[in-house]
Amino acid sequence: MGGPLRKDRLFLFGNYEGFRQRLAASNVSVVPDRQARDGLVADQITGIYAPALNLNRAMLPYMSFWPDPNGPELLIDRIPTGSALSYNNPKGAIREDFGTVRADYTIRDRDSLSASYTLDDGDSLIPLADPLFGSFLTLRSQVASLQETHIFSPRVLNRFTIGFSRAGFRL
Repeated sequence: MGGPLRKDRLFLFGNYEGFRQRLAASNVSVVPDRQARDGLVADQITGIYAPALNLNRAMLPYMSFWPDPNGPELLIDRIPTGSALSYNNPKGAIREDFGTVRADYTIRDRDSLSASYTLDDGDSLIPLADPLFGSFLTLRSQVASLQETHIFSPRVLNRFTIGFSRAGFRL
């Protein structure tokens, strides 16, 4: 959107773009099976469950950091492995806001000035293979520029440009 503020002298333009996404994606994770969560392991020959050797039972509550198994138990040669599948669909989110402003000013027939500013601001949450964890990233970048043009003759012109750019990421 934009247009002249002073006829043939001053023009202003601007735009905004916004993007929002909320999306759940199907995911499969390998997690400890129900017996492993209780500190039991299967014998590699018979497949019979027994308490793990040297088990520190104080560690068992940390099994809750993995999602509950809701898929089949994983077997090797019909012997339990202590793991199972967990099917889930964690939600991800993206927010992006982008805007630009530009002004052009004709000072005299031989002199003009132009300024622009761009801002890109957003964040995203991307779920990882274990749906209890995710990657969160925040981005904010800015670019500004100022340009002055002077025409000395049809063959000679001078253009002075100065700019500023800044990008910031937070994890």
